[in-house]
Amino acid sequence: MSTKVKLYLVVLTLFMTSILAIVTFLLLSRNQEKLFRENSRAQIYEATKAINEIHEIHIYWVAYDYGLWDGMVDLSQRPNPSWAKENLGEVLYWFDLDALWVMDLNGTITYSEANSCAANLPDTTFSETLLSKLYQERYIDFYTLAGDELILIQGATIHRTGDEDRETDPAGYLFMAKCWDEEITGLLDKLTWSEVDLVPATNGCPTQAEAMKQNLIIPYMHWNGEIIASLKFSKRVDFSELMRTNALRIVLVMAWFALFSLMVLAILLHHWVGKPLDLIADVISKNNIQKLKTLKRSSSDFKKIGLLIEDFLQQKEELKTAKQKAEETDKLKSAFLANVSHEIRTPMSGVTGFAELLQKEDLTYEQRMHYTDVIISSGQHLLQLIDDVLDLSVIESGQVQLVNKAFDLEQLMHEIHLFFLENDNVHEKQLGFTLHYELQEHEIRLVGDRKRLKQVLFNLLSNALKFTVEGEVVFGCRKEQEDEVLFFVKDTGPGIPENHHAFIFDRFTQIHSTYYQDSKRQGTGLGLAICKGLVSAMGGRIWVESREGTGSTFFFTLPEKP
Repeated sequence: MSTKVKLYLVVLTLFMTSILAIVTFLLLSRNQEKLFRENSRAQIYEATKAINEIHEIHIYWVAYDYGLWDGMVDLSQRPNPSWAKENLGEVLYWFDLDALWVMDLNGTITYSEANSCAANLPDTTFSETLLSKLYQERYIDFYTLAGDELILIQGATIHRTGDEDRETDPAGYLFMAKCWDEEITGLLDKLTWSEVDLVPATNGCPTQAEAMKQNLIIPYMHWNGEIIASLKFSKRVDFSELMRTNALRIVLVMAWFALFSLMVLAILLHHWVGKPLDLIADVISKNNIQKLKTLKRSSSDFKKIGLLIEDFLQQKEELKTAKQKAEETDKLKSAFLANVSHEIRTPMSGVTGFAELLQKEDLTYEQRMHYTDVIISSGQHLLQLIDDVLDLSVIESGQVQLVNKAFDLEQLMHEIHLFFLENDNVHEKQLGFTLHYELQEHEIRLVGDRKRLKQVLFNLLSNALKFTVEGEVVFGCRKEQEDEVLFFVKDTGPGIPENHHAFIFDRFTQIHSTYYQDSKRQGTGLGLAICKGLVSAMGGRIWVESREGTGSTFFFTLPEKP
């Protein structure tokens, strides 16, 4: 066979291979188009379902909690503006809702508050049929329209506190609403990369052209089962049409240039694609940073891929770190909840137990006074725990309000010293307790929040006296810099391991050692977090110097204001 024939055969083979490749490509393109449409529909459906469930379950739990409240039972039966303002005035803000209605069994509204589109709901929204259905089912959720805006409404019957299963007859009705505003549709827009439009049911079905353009319509039901409105999703870019157009272009290109491109592509692809792909494989499989630098010096496309891989590797590490931090936070919260449960149960047991003992008739006066002292002490312990939780909540929300006034610092320090001299830990353990006040006479007055400074010192001194078995506790203040005052609390307790210094001031944090886990000494892990938050709010900083077995010294500074 001649070389010419061989060349013709090679050309014919390449041509037939190109035709086969074109046909195969067209078939694959159609399959990919079909798969893309199916995946798009599934993505839109799942994203919408997830957003719906998040908001529905959120409002459900709010309605569940507020529907089981003696105060709400009273409010549903008669208006009480002062109680409603105090207990419900911030509900919409804190739970990101747009409306709240409290009704009696006749459907008369005893309290309401509505913002945004919820204020435009018609009076016929809460019909007798709806209330009757809610009375029977205890819960109901549905969607309705206010003008052209969609609203999610969750209803629950109102019962006395403790009736979690709502077995008693309802005392009234509680409705809460969330407008399906631009924030939610914007989130769906980003999740699905589609244009999202609300279509009221009164507008009818979409045209054939719109049906060809859109990927999915999600219906929203009224309480009676009728479709009240739908969300219409339309892709910004119709990828299936784009894929079809590109396929035809590729067919033309391959038909005209197949004979010339095959050999050229074989060489160029190896240089432009093969090598970069090998680099990508090495980088992904081996995390080879040096080859990643080489990849980033390639053509612009592979440079972008290199940057994406670099971002991916960085995000991978960040996610790993975030996961570890989340797991640690979860453990700390679990420990905190366990400690809070124990801390609450102990004083409550003291209150209830000794209150029952007071009912006995054969008690002496001394016994009654002793039992009363225990009840008062337990109540004070419980109030302190609640105050700590509230303080931490205020600090973390950034709403600490400081009252900056000039006050006599020396008087405050002596006042604290005299108070703790009467502390049980000082007497029972026979500890030394000393004040070192090292400021000059003209430095006695300080401008700041006296109450918050006293709270920080009380927390630090209480910890020091609680954890110190023998020795002494020393506290005081002095000037180390021109514009700030340094405070310190030093003890001869067990000390703090150095690996705990970095997070000892984090909320829920407790030292995991046999000594610190003693039930008599363990706390909730909030005290030092509150100290750090208050000192930061007052413009200072706090730190600790300690080693295990050598005691601890806590320092904090406050700026000296004119």
